[in-house]
Amino acid sequence: DEGSVELVLRNLISNALKYGPARGTVTISAAREGREVAVRVSDEGDGIDVADAGRLFDLFYRTDDARRHAQGAGIGLFVVRALVESVGGHVWAKNGPGGGAEFGFVLPIFAEADDGPTSD
Repeated sequence: DEGSVELVLRNLISNALKYGPARGTVTISAAREGREVAVRVSDEGDGIDVADAGRLFDLFYRTDDARRHAQGAGIGLFVVRALVESVGGHVWAKNGPGGGAEFGFVLPIFAEADDGPTSD
């Protein structure tokens, strides 16, 4: 539902702002890919340490850098994954092509809105 998507986006954007440089850019994009929509949130921070990559969405997991520089309980990305997977989607985290981190999710498109005229 819309509230869940909003919560997912708020969390990913908040993390990008928190872990990216103070005057860095956060980029948000969305694209239809067949019968799915893919959303990406990327920052210009230090990127993702390979040792952390497989655990970022685990409950209570926080990287060493996160524990040193930002408050949090390690719940946000776990909730992101749970919400996205509850509707048949999936999440990812990887280093961006030019540096920084990219977090994203894919959701299935369940129904198309009919913009045409209706008849009774």
